[in-house]
Amino acid sequence: MPLLSTKDIAARFGQSLPTARRWCALGRIPGAHKLGRDWFVEETALEGWRPPRKGAPPKVPAPSAKERTMRHRHLSHQELTLAAVDDIIERGGWLDWIRLREAGAADPTILEKVLRVCRARAGSSPAQHHRFWARYAEARLA
Repeated sequence: MPLLSTKDIAARFGQSLPTARRWCALGRIPGAHKLGRDWFVEETALEGWRPPRKGAPPKVPAPSAKERTMRHRHLSHQELTLAAVDDIIERGGWLDWIRLREAGAADPTILEKVLRVCRARAGSSPAQHHRFWARYAEARLA
């Protein structure tokens, strides 16, 4: 089975080379695989395939609730240890921050942990999140 390069795909569908590469990289062309710097597709994989409409979002399933939760380091955030609190503040997303805020509202010892972690990080330059959480915890504990 002959392999088609992105140049061949672009010519076949009347698109530019960067567009064909983007289709491959985003997984819009079934069976595309990268060899070196270029993408290749078996000719039979393009049978019945139509290029996506301009501006159409990629057909990627929405992440499940489990996939949206934080997966940093080796921590399980069931128990909010100091390391877990630090990880959530530094690398967590909005959902993780909401859960930390709710945990702090339910248990003031969590806010004390937040303050402890934030005070240790106060001098570092990329400590924006820690400064925010320190002010939040201080206001809630006052």
